[in-house]
Amino acid sequence: MKKERRSFKKFFKEFLTPDLPEPRYSLTASFPVLGENESERNHRSNVETMMSADLRLQWEAQRRTLVLVQRTALIAILSLLVSMLALAVAISR
Repeated sequence: MKKERRSFKKFFKEFLTPDLPEPRYSLTASFPVLGENESERNHRSNVETMMSADLRLQWEAQRRTLVLVQRTALIAILSLLVSMLALAVAISR
C-alpha cells in the first residue's frame, strides 16, 4: 500500500510541475568569412549567443504555460465536481 501512495504522490507532483526534457537544439557556429574583421565576428558571435539564450527562455515560457494550463484544468474539474455535488444536495432537499 505504501508503494501505491508514493506512486500517486509522484504522479500528482508530476502533474502539477511536469519534468519536461530539455530541448535539443543546436545553433551551428558560423565560420569566419574572408575579409571579415574582428568586430563583425564578435557581433555574429553575440547574435548567436543571444539566439541560444532566447531559445532557452522560450522553452521555459512554454513549460510554465503548460503548468498553468494543467493547474487551471485541475481547478476547473474540481469546481465542476463541487457544483455537481451542490446541485445534487439542493435537488435532494
